[in-house]
Amino acid sequence: MSAPLGALGRTSGLLIRASHPAPALAVTVVMSTLAWRSGWESTPLALFTLAMLSGQLSVGWSNDAHDADMDHAAKRSDKPVVAAELSVRLLWRCALVALGISVVASLAAAGLAGAFHVMSLAAAWSYNLRLSRTGWSWLPYAVAFGLIPPFVSEGLEPPSTPTLWSILVFMAIGVAAHLANAAQDTTTDAEYGHTSSAIILGESKTKSIAVGLLLFGTALLVWQLWASNPALAVATAVLSTAIGIVGFARSTLLFKSILLLALTDVALLLLSDVTILG
Repeated sequence: MSAPLGALGRTSGLLIRASHPAPALAVTVVMSTLAWRSGWESTPLALFTLAMLSGQLSVGWSNDAHDADMDHAAKRSDKPVVAAELSVRLLWRCALVALGISVVASLAAAGLAGAFHVMSLAAAWSYNLRLSRTGWSWLPYAVAFGLIPPFVSEGLEPPSTPTLWSILVFMAIGVAAHLANAAQDTTTDAEYGHTSSAIILGESKTKSIAVGLLLFGTALLVWQLWASNPALAVATAVLSTAIGIVGFARSTLLFKSILLLALTDVALLLLSDVTILG
């Protein structure tokens, strides 16, 4: 009895590793907290969280399954599928099951408004299956993140229209996150003939654009904060500008600057009295 349970526990652990757990958990926590702050509660909020988590799992597993051959060639031993600890077939099955759960949970949580999250998932999967290796690699991130405010706001009872600035902020964060991550792998990706936006732009320009996008998002948030909390707005503007200047001035600190700016934007969204509802 203990042997099957041990094998199940080991497989579960490997599946967690293959799901890209850090971004999956971060996106789930941030989006669910945003939904709660916007007025979601009880069963709909639980379904929203399930939709987010299962959706992120499907994206992570499908990414590792689709990229298995490339990861094998690159000898990515940190990947369970490369180390022959998980099969590609199992990853695809888990990804499809998680996708189905996410679609059902999205529609159950918000009715027709759940279609916004379904379209967000479609964008994420299009990145994994095709667009990650093209100059349009940034587009799925812009679409997927930009559809979150409509899902949150239109899914309320009664529904609410999302603000345009919130959609732009989420799009900026999504594209910046993609560029920052892709900039770390430009050399490896180029060796395999990929032509993603980060490769076309080059590592330095990619990181600089990521910083610029996050500063743009911060500026929109500061603009929203000004009326209710001018002191916080000024402090945020000064801090973000300083982070951006340091990042641009010292290329070795660009990636850390991107992370700090992204965290600043997320913190303002979750902790201030700014609302994404129109």
